Amino acid sequence: MTARPRFAYLALFLAFQNVASPQALFRKPVKVLGDPQYVGTASNPFLITNNGPNWTEGREFSFPLGIAIDNSVSPPNIYIADAGNSRVLGFRYGTQLKAGATADIVLGQVDVFANLAQGGSNRATGMNQPTGLACDSQGNLYVADTGNNRVLRYPKPLSQPSGVAFPDLVLGQTSLSGKGANSGGVSATTLALAVSTVSHAGLAFDSSGNLWVADSANNRVLRYPLALLQKGQNGPAADLVIGQNDFASRAGATSVTSKTNLNTPFGISFDSAGRLLVTDSGRRVVVYPAGVTTNGVAIRIMGLDATLNASSPASAVSLSTTFGVAGTAAGIVVADSSNNRLLVFPSVEAWPAEGTQLSPTATAVIGQTDFTSIKANQGQGDASSGAFNFPSQIAFSGSELFVADSQNNRVLVFNAGPSGISATASRVIGQLDFPYSAPNLVEGHEFQLAAGVSTTTAFGSAILDQSVSPPRLWVADSLNNRILGFKDFSKAKNGDKADIVIGQPDLLRTLINYPSNEASQPNAQGLRFPTGLTLDSAGNLFVADTGNSRILRFPAPFDSGKKALQSADLVLGQRNFTSTVTDPSDRTMSAPFSLVLTADAANATVPGSGFLIATDSVHNRVLFFPKPFTSGMAATKLLGSLNFFNTTPGSADAPRFNSPHGVAVDPQDRVILVDSGNRRVQIFNKASTINTYDTPPISISIPGGLPLGVTASSSGFWVSDNQTNQILHYPTVDQLPLKSNATDGFLQVNSPLTVFQDSFSNLLVADAIQRVVYYAPQLTVVSGANYANRPLTAGSIAAAFPTVTTNMLAGATAAATAVPLPSTLADTQVLVNGIPAPLFFVSPAQVNLVLSNLLPSGGTADVQVFHPSTGQVAGSTELQLASAAPALFTANSSGGGQVVAYNAADGSLNSNTNAVAREQYIVLYGTGLGPVPNAPPDGEAPKGITQAPTRPLVVLGAAITALPDENIQYSGLAPGLVGVWQLNLLIPSNAQTGASVPIRIFQNSITSVDPASTAGATTIAIK
Repeated sequence: MTARPRFAYLALFLAFQNVASPQALFRKPVKVLGDPQYVGTASNPFLITNNGPNWTEGREFSFPLGIAIDNSVSPPNIYIADAGNSRVLGFRYGTQLKAGATADIVLGQVDVFANLAQGGSNRATGMNQPTGLACDSQGNLYVADTGNNRVLRYPKPLSQPSGVAFPDLVLGQTSLSGKGANSGGVSATTLALAVSTVSHAGLAFDSSGNLWVADSANNRVLRYPLALLQKGQNGPAADLVIGQNDFASRAGATSVTSKTNLNTPFGISFDSAGRLLVTDSGRRVVVYPAGVTTNGVAIRIMGLDATLNASSPASAVSLSTTFGVAGTAAGIVVADSSNNRLLVFPSVEAWPAEGTQLSPTATAVIGQTDFTSIKANQGQGDASSGAFNFPSQIAFSGSELFVADSQNNRVLVFNAGPSGISATASRVIGQLDFPYSAPNLVEGHEFQLAAGVSTTTAFGSAILDQSVSPPRLWVADSLNNRILGFKDFSKAKNGDKADIVIGQPDLLRTLINYPSNEASQPNAQGLRFPTGLTLDSAGNLFVADTGNSRILRFPAPFDSGKKALQSADLVLGQRNFTSTVTDPSDRTMSAPFSLVLTADAANATVPGSGFLIATDSVHNRVLFFPKPFTSGMAATKLLGSLNFFNTTPGSADAPRFNSPHGVAVDPQDRVILVDSGNRRVQIFNKASTINTYDTPPISISIPGGLPLGVTASSSGFWVSDNQTNQILHYPTVDQLPLKSNATDGFLQVNSPLTVFQDSFSNLLVADAIQRVVYYAPQLTVVSGANYANRPLTAGSIAAAFPTVTTNMLAGATAAATAVPLPSTLADTQVLVNGIPAPLFFVSPAQVNLVLSNLLPSGGTADVQVFHPSTGQVAGSTELQLASAAPALFTANSSGGGQVVAYNAADGSLNSNTNAVAREQYIVLYGTGLGPVPNAPPDGEAPKGITQAPTRPLVVLGAAITALPDENIQYSGLAPGLVGVWQLNLLIPSNAQTGASVPIRIFQNSITSVDPASTAGATTIAIK
């Protein structure tokens, strides 16, 4: 028997069911940009695996500090300690021949995207800033897990199945869960690798297979004998110590000429004669004889000129900060890190006698053109194949020299042999090409918004331009020294590249004041730490170029025809584009952070009215520049100071400020200022009526917080509080006194920096996780049959409501009139995991839809109500999914009482006055069956019988009697109907009779009656 519908099908899904709660914005962002792997959920929106900077996907570095060559295979494998990402990347030789290649293995993180420091109770096998690396003759990798004060051994990592390479031995700790320095006291079994300033713990093997460790914070080098390096034998004891008299001492050397003590040893290596080479913080390399014993005495010291003066100019003898050292066929190579060069010295046998010359003279320099030059990247803006920026570690393979060029965030590979080392690298690992140097991957879809948050640090921001359709997104990518523009924010997805860049010639560079990369050379095109942004109605972009102490205007960038390196046409805060004067005056500023235009100033058709208002944070003041704007013009009034030429230290006095940051104006042009250092918000009168050094009529204290940003609208204003991870909402300025100046709402946000409210009252937030996130009103999505607020399933009918009833989901009411169902009604879509769902009906208060049959049977789905014409996200939620969500349609659309069914004998509707007879068939309609094989495409109705893969359990009557399987004649999709589950049931001869006989359906052990519902039991009538 195939049932035919005998009721007004679409009318079932038009009823409204109110399920309101006070929460306005959904706590999980509807859009996340800049996060390579967003893992936040509605229950834990703060969950992260990555905090930048920029993008990680397994082919980039952030301050690499160690290299190991595995010569147990030919050609060798290469391992690189990616300290800033707390991981080690492993490359087969053939992989790393191409710039930008993805590593073959990642150690210390769960995948190529994660980069948070791990270790101890927080993932015991994770890493925290690994530095030194070494491979033994068998290909086992040893890692100095510096932040966890231990050395880990990974057995032949590149021979292990992907994702299962774990350490089998730990040194310095008794178990993998330990991470403290010198646990139990300084001894032969403990390590203290983490140094408060800069950490680097070198590792090396001698010719006998013993492991040597630079125990940096203990000012010593330890030897671990080969015999004790056994799987599972954690915490073995060293058998030899260099730099201390015994295993219990840790005092550092007090003189750079000391041959018995070390001071924070960094790098270690052996030359071809077996001599031990140790770099330490004394700007030197200490050379010990082959076969050195405990408390051994050095035979020579490298790096000291005759003056022993740390401030001596660079030469062929002197060293600055020295990290890496290696014995090579070309001689002893030292990474003279702070001098941005490598020095090549002859073998020890060829050195002049110590009495003649304290330290040897280098025979070659790499990375500089002579022995006296020390500039990073040879003073050029871009990196190159023959220059360095803090080279830290080196490793020699026998024919190639690998150099960790740490502050260029890359490894360079040079040809090397007995005749010398090539002047330029043959290839680069960790960057897409030689000119690039940013930490991690930079391609135009990533951000570096902050590096630590305080009242004095620069940080990025984000705003929307809604004067055009679709809206445009602008991001001040502060520490990448650029502004990124996205032409269609409504379609922008995580990983999408920007359409335009300001401050750089392309999406790959991040230089200060391009092209010079010099803080002292500002120009009309480059930027240095841009922060605040604002726009006028013509699309002109105003930028607080904080590091250059100025404000720039870029004329309508999207209309210029240029996608990069546009020129500003206006500068405020400096007399011209190339000067930097930070003394306070009416024409100069020190550190502009936030900008806002008053209503007339923002209106491009109003020629001479209004103000650009800017916070000058370091000078603890706010400047007002009147329109029309001209370069180098004077501000005409200010807040926070009595005059333009004197400033006061940060003060909590009512008319003064302490590091003011965010500034906004409300629709009446009243000025709302975030006085960050004083943890308060100061509210002033209308901008045009403000006088210099005015006292604010309203002051709001935010104790215990760190307010940074502010945005205002007709409904009030929001303040970002970085310290408490909140964005606080306040009523309008007129309503504040009536509300005791108190908040009337908040949104929990992870480390917010700035906040921007768009015309839809949605929030755009730049955060210190290096992301731009977007929040929309919360939705409630329930079953379309019984309105149960519980997990739903693939293929079922659902109803979406605004959680707060004043939020509107659609601008009009419309219903589908034909099948296949449309995915757009009245300019409204419902996106489920980004895909438009078929729609029955939309209205301001309710939207009815069908979930895709292709959704998984568990986990979650993101749901958004979206308006394509404007890009508005009208609502959002995270929907829990299940294998089934059975629910029966009821006659009164409440989810309880008489179900929608008809008596098969005559096709009439079942009701309390028209009961089905025993031993007759009844046809029930519901939804939530779950995924059905061979279902029609989403939005289409089945043309025939589509049986469910499993039968449900049907419970009939108050006695809770299950129908026999043979009485369930059909369970499957209803022919001709979309998303409807049809059940054809034979009523047993002994069934309970009555006008309201309870009936429940169990699909996959899930009941059709929501235990939390107050609608009552679902019933049918039986006679």
